[in-house]
Amino acid sequence: MDEHKLTEINMSLLKLLYKGRAYESTILCRKIIFELLENVECKFKVAESWHLVYSSVEHGFSLRTMVDNLSKSRPPFILICRENEGNTFGVFINDKICFKSTLSGKINTFLFKMENGQVKVFKYSGNLPYFCLCSPSFIGFGCSEGKFGLLFNSTLLTGSSSRVTTFNNEVLSRKEKFAVKQIEVWTIGH
Repeated sequence: MDEHKLTEINMSLLKLLYKGRAYESTILCRKIIFELLENVECKFKVAESWHLVYSSVEHGFSLRTMVDNLSKSRPPFILICRENEGNTFGVFINDKICFKSTLSGKINTFLFKMENGQVKVFKYSGNLPYFCLCSPSFIGFGCSEGKFGLLFNSTLLTGSSSRVTTFNNEVLSRKEKFAVKQIEVWTIGH
């Protein structure tokens, strides 16, 4: 069976759960889920459920709360954000996220954005493997020339997106700096 067909089958069975119950107040839509499943390793495609680990709707806006919640879960994680101007974007990362002064992440980390009804994925370019840096002041994904592909401040209320060599990405948000309307982190299949 080809991977595209496998993605279609698994997506029809996939459950989005929070505390063991179906979760409806999500940023995720079928199109985003399908495209994310198309871009992850096969072992993640077969998961029957995704579990909400953090949501600004459920937990408020706080990087510390988000990182505390992530410390109790296993990767991979999908962080997805909707900015005040309506754009949706995020990151897939298959590594623990915690406060530390060193980089984390693996080469299967990627950024994504929804644009004109289509999901664009920006995978690791093979250069500058600066996937994730998380401190009490910020969390950033992808880095070159002092800028991040995706960056959130400690309140998770504001962020920025820049072109970076790590992912050869476009700016994910409408403008380089953005205000966050909603943010979520999901784990696949645990």
